[in-house]
Amino acid sequence: MKAQAIPFGAALVAVFNRLGAMYRAGLVRRTAEYLERHREPVAAVRLARDLEAPLYLVRDTLRQLEQAGRVAVVAHTVPEGRAYRPVEIGICEWCGQLDHHLVAGECPSCRPGVQDAARPAHARRIC
Repeated sequence: MKAQAIPFGAALVAVFNRLGAMYRAGLVRRTAEYLERHREPVAAVRLARDLEAPLYLVRDTLRQLEQAGRVAVVAHTVPEGRAYRPVEIGICEWCGQLDHHLVAGECPSCRPGVQDAARPAHARRIC
C-alpha cells in the first residue's frame, strides 16, 4: 500500500490560522475590557493569570495596544515587570483640560515624571 499525501493538509493549516487570528482578536478585546473594568495598573503576568491566556500572547497583545495608543505603561518597577493602564478621553484632574490621552485621570503633560515637583493629592482639580 502506497502512502498518500493528505489532501486536506493546506486546508487544515488555513483553518488553524483563522482560529488563531480569531483567538488573538478575542484576546485583544478581553484585555482592553479587563483594563477598563479594573482601573488600576496591571502587569502582564497578572493579566495572563486572570484571563487564563498564555503569557507570551498577553505580552504581544499589550504591545499592540500600546502601539495603537489604547494603553500606556505607568510603572516599570513593579516586580512582575511593566504595569499598564487604559488610555481615555476626559478632563485632566490636575489642569482641568480636556484631553484624548488621559491615563489615570492625568494628561500627558501632568503625568508623574513630567514635572519635577511632587504634587500633593489635594492639588487635584476635580470638577
